[in-house]
Amino acid sequence: MSTDILVVGAGTAGCLVAARLVERVSAHVTLLEAGPDPGCFGSGRWPHDLLDPNRIGTSHDWGYAGPAADGRTLSMSRARVLGGCSSHNGCTQSVGWRADYEQWGADSFRCSSEQLLSFLPSTTKRMRIRQPHREELQPFQEAFLDACVRIGMPQTDDLLDVDGRDGVSISPVNTDGSTRWNTAFAYVDPVRGSNNFRVIGHAAVERVLLLKGRVIGLVANIAGVRQKMSAEMIVLCAGAYGTPEILLRSGIGPPDQLSTLGLLTTVALNGVGRNLHDHPVLLRSFALAASLAKSLEFAGSIPDEQVVAKVSSGLDPEKAPYDLHFFPWTERNPDSPTGWAVTLPIGLLRPASRGQVTLRAIDSNVRSCPNHAFLSVGDDAKRLLAALPLLNELIRILPLGPELSRAPGDDGEQWLRSNHAHYWHPAGTCAMGSRPNDPEHPSVVDHRGSVYGCEGLFVCDASIFPRLPRATPALPIVLAAEQVSTSLVTRAQS
Repeated sequence: MSTDILVVGAGTAGCLVAARLVERVSAHVTLLEAGPDPGCFGSGRWPHDLLDPNRIGTSHDWGYAGPAADGRTLSMSRARVLGGCSSHNGCTQSVGWRADYEQWGADSFRCSSEQLLSFLPSTTKRMRIRQPHREELQPFQEAFLDACVRIGMPQTDDLLDVDGRDGVSISPVNTDGSTRWNTAFAYVDPVRGSNNFRVIGHAAVERVLLLKGRVIGLVANIAGVRQKMSAEMIVLCAGAYGTPEILLRSGIGPPDQLSTLGLLTTVALNGVGRNLHDHPVLLRSFALAASLAKSLEFAGSIPDEQVVAKVSSGLDPEKAPYDLHFFPWTERNPDSPTGWAVTLPIGLLRPASRGQVTLRAIDSNVRSCPNHAFLSVGDDAKRLLAALPLLNELIRILPLGPELSRAPGDDGEQWLRSNHAHYWHPAGTCAMGSRPNDPEHPSVVDHRGSVYGCEGLFVCDASIFPRLPRATPALPIVLAAEQVSTSLVTRAQS
């Protein structure tokens, strides 16, 4: 089977990348998705949990898991379906702080506010991102908003502003009525009828094939049949876990890791799989007050993560206006005396800790065990714990019942290591930059997403982020994909 361009992974970035190539070049583009392709919006084949914007879907998960700071096993949910994590996320959209992008290491990729904002109008329109009104807030989210204002936080509603300050905001959401509007609906659906485009579902890629440093194709398992596909250009968009897995199985990565698995090194790139990080999260859980629990019982479908507070720990070495998110959610809980619980999380947006994705086996059916090395740099824990006094102020005035989680004791850091979670925002494992041979921070791709030493091979997903921005990453991924796609189109036209 042959094509001109292969896009591997129809996730948040891959759907956009494939669509931009189809729209702007005459070459034939094939989009491979390891999970199913339920078809266009309105096909009737999309699972309800992936369309419902009020809950995170669980029906199409890759099954990744990895260690917490104390050795517990944490689920690392990633969606295995067209649209990727844009098909099951919390729908909260934010863009982060201006300097987060200007600090990215590849000089010609550094996003000035003008470059970044130039993509926002078309992105918000295609993704149907809108700013909800106060009247749309469910009861606890409204109570949380009011409590934040009462303790002195300004209501800013500026989560889409790269110059936004600390404060509390009603979150913009990628929803269309009662539907989570994913990147498959936004970008793939409009080009489905194109003569130079096809989507292949249930196509799990084992490895890419190189000849004398140039990509010539890949090996994939398509609907249970192992086959080769030839192409002159391949774009990996398989995510912060999946993309480094494919590169490593292809012999592209750290030679010591590859040799341990009996793999020959095709291209030595020490950065593949390194620099893994996510936003670590401190969690407190409470029963919801009976008055609010009763109102939720009759409210039907209850949206969550509607309100986000941007908060400063006071310990941020970058001296930014905020480095934390508060983003509460409610859910039914049989351990709660009222039947409902509320979780009050604090997410650290610029962690210093870094981990790694390593293969456990050559077999592509065996998932890697992502180790984020959560809280391995002590300042990460200190910055999270610094926000507890502010959270305690909110707890005192929120309509809450008894605490369901174990409250932090005298040894706050030990409590945090035993109770933290994550924000479901993995990134960084194929970091963009200009120094592939740097011993401390080796780059994997350049500013165009081109993999060093591999002509015709590109990466475009959250794995290229040198550092996560202070944001939920769905929108930053789409913006970065727009930027990389511009270079890919130029390359494909040449």
